[in-house]
Amino acid sequence: MQTHIPLQTDRDKTSSSGNTSREVQHVFFLKVHKAASSTILNIIYRFGYTRSKNFALPRKRNYIDLVDRGNVIPIPPNNSYDILCNHLQVFSYPKVARIMPQDTVYIAIVREPFERLHSSFEYYRNELHRGYLMKATGTDPFRRYIQNPMSFEPLNPIDSFTNNRMALDFGYPSGNINGAKNVQKFLDHVDSIFDLVLVSDVFDESIILLRRRMKWTMKDVLYIPKNVRVSPLNISFQDYNRSVVDSNILRLDIILYDHFLGKLKREISKAGETFVEEVAYFQTVRHRTQKYCSKTAPPMNLKFPACKWHGRFEVSSKDCWLLVQEETPFLELLRNVQKDRLGLPSQELPKLYDAKKMRLFGKRG
Repeated sequence: MQTHIPLQTDRDKTSSSGNTSREVQHVFFLKVHKAASSTILNIIYRFGYTRSKNFALPRKRNYIDLVDRGNVIPIPPNNSYDILCNHLQVFSYPKVARIMPQDTVYIAIVREPFERLHSSFEYYRNELHRGYLMKATGTDPFRRYIQNPMSFEPLNPIDSFTNNRMALDFGYPSGNINGAKNVQKFLDHVDSIFDLVLVSDVFDESIILLRRRMKWTMKDVLYIPKNVRVSPLNISFQDYNRSVVDSNILRLDIILYDHFLGKLKREISKAGETFVEEVAYFQTVRHRTQKYCSKTAPPMNLKFPACKWHGRFEVSSKDCWLLVQEETPFLELLRNVQKDRLGLPSQELPKLYDAKKMRLFGKRG
């Protein structure tokens, strides 16, 4: 039996959360590539882990294939899946709805398309060495790529992480991706499915809208940014214009992004002055938490007194350990927890938490 961090007790939950009976328990999160989705994933992982929820998890790697149910780790009899939040091979609402409860809340995230394109290019070329992107060479490979992106793109758009990838992640048919037919019908379809689409460029506001929609606590939605990579982007207006206007490579993503950015801004404007105050307060709490968690095994908990946005709660070293977890080790932890419930053999893990010996995390962006 592997060692893992103890779950919160009911007493812990009550002191930090107050009444949890109204909180949303069933969640689907569409993990869009390179759109701050790993940070949201950590929030959802922590929520489900501390409440012993059943995750729909892939047996291997971090993609889940709902066509092949054998790819999904089973759960105990007479249970249902509570949370599905890993990358999907292809998003299909009917396939998701088939395994998730009827009261599931559907959320997703989008990012400014050109920034997402650049981030995706850097990651999939320089770290994962995707073949089609490795063909862009020279002193500035990204500039060379966007001067004629379609000359580098794979024939099948589903194999691309740069060609309107957000639209593909939302389920737009790959065969029509560059023709962009029936776009309004597609937007209406997405609107009918998703209860809330976050925008990474308006991140803290998105988090507070998420908190309100899910009726989660302030502690639940604290985060420390994940996968933050900053690389210089020296692009002329001509190059940018060539990529965005002359090529169809971002056409659908721009339409999708503008749609959900406008929708989010309208929700914020309707939320009133208290929303602005809550965002500012949340930023203060988050910054204090990140500073606290940057210490090596802090001896005393960080305490937040009750206020109009939350009951009294504390952040401990254990909480910090969860906050800083990257996707892969957290996923492995969840896999092993769920295998334990089934009595299945699980990979033996090293001791995951030792406050006296373990530096909680290094310098991060």
